[in-house]
Amino acid sequence: MGHGLFINLPATGHVNPTLAVVRELITRGERITYYTAEAFREVVTQTGADFRAYQRLALGDEARLATNFVRLAAKLIEAGEPLIAEILEDGHQPDYVITDSMTVWGICVARILDVPTVASSAVFVFSSAVARSRPRFLVQSVGMMVPALPDVFAFQRAAARIRERYGIEPPGLMDTFTADAPLNIVYTSRGFQPNGEQFPEHYTFVGPSIGERPGGEELPDLSGERVVYISLGTIFNERADFFRMCFEAFGGTDLQVVMAVGTRLDIGSLGAVPENIVVRGYVPQLDLLPHVDAFITHGGMNSVHEGLWFGVPLLVIPQMLEQWLVGQRVVETGAGLLLENEAVTAAALRKAVRHLLDEPAFREHAGRLGESFRAAGGYRRAADAILEYVT
Repeated sequence: MGHGLFINLPATGHVNPTLAVVRELITRGERITYYTAEAFREVVTQTGADFRAYQRLALGDEARLATNFVRLAAKLIEAGEPLIAEILEDGHQPDYVITDSMTVWGICVARILDVPTVASSAVFVFSSAVARSRPRFLVQSVGMMVPALPDVFAFQRAAARIRERYGIEPPGLMDTFTADAPLNIVYTSRGFQPNGEQFPEHYTFVGPSIGERPGGEELPDLSGERVVYISLGTIFNERADFFRMCFEAFGGTDLQVVMAVGTRLDIGSLGAVPENIVVRGYVPQLDLLPHVDAFITHGGMNSVHEGLWFGVPLLVIPQMLEQWLVGQRVVETGAGLLLENEAVTAAALRKAVRHLLDEPAFREHAGRLGESFRAAGGYRRAADAILEYVT
């Protein structure tokens, strides 16, 4: 039985894909110690892992950080400094480390301990080829540098401190998004990953890692002939203006709409809810999606993959550049549409959803992608690859 240290970001989109993998590793006899934020104690503990909550975590405003890659990289290494010390002080002697590909402190811990390292990638793998193939992505990424120059210097200072204290080379600024471990588990298919054919074999594309998750919330009554689901994920879900626009777009129509608005927004502040719309703070997404005819999403990797897993056509409304890239892949594969934030109106939402519902090709393409995701092997293939590498 091997002992793996799993070090992750405190973010739903990064934790959820790993849960089934961790459960599978433990089922096969491995012992996993899992580090992330206290908020994830229940879901991680249910996998059988030994849960450890970060005690010195300080990341700040997730939404602000997520919109600028440079600022995010600087914050990750600065916040990671005390977490490196915290994990090392626990005195683990693991056989291997699995770290989220963006968790700078996890990569540093693996280098300090000098053990086999697996990167767990909950986002598309970024590379120069990916950037060059999409000029808008490249231009906007470069454009983030100027307003974030103080953050560049902050990153360099933090990297120098880690280098001096531990005698290892920490990831560079852009390595935060292009981590290249000896084994990389990527939770998408090679066909959906931008430029997927160009990545070498130590990138194992396993498709979405979808397993059982805690329930506890019943589905709303789904009596409508056609059901539309709306969610902006866990970071950008405080947009009351957007949800009211959805009321205007779909209220009083022949569609049944289920809307998940998160726990930080007061549902009462949205005003009168149309009779054909159900608004909840949380919806069990994996249980709902098999009954959905169209999904309006921010373009987060988890949401997009889960929608496509069940063959649901998508309307992607990106809230940040990474999600725009995901939305582009949805459009390029014929599985849905992309609507820019500045173009969102009630009329545009209504028109786009009608197009998704009335054109069968969207559902056909989404269904084919779902089939390809299942064929990629999921959490079982991820566990196979990890154990083959570390034993």
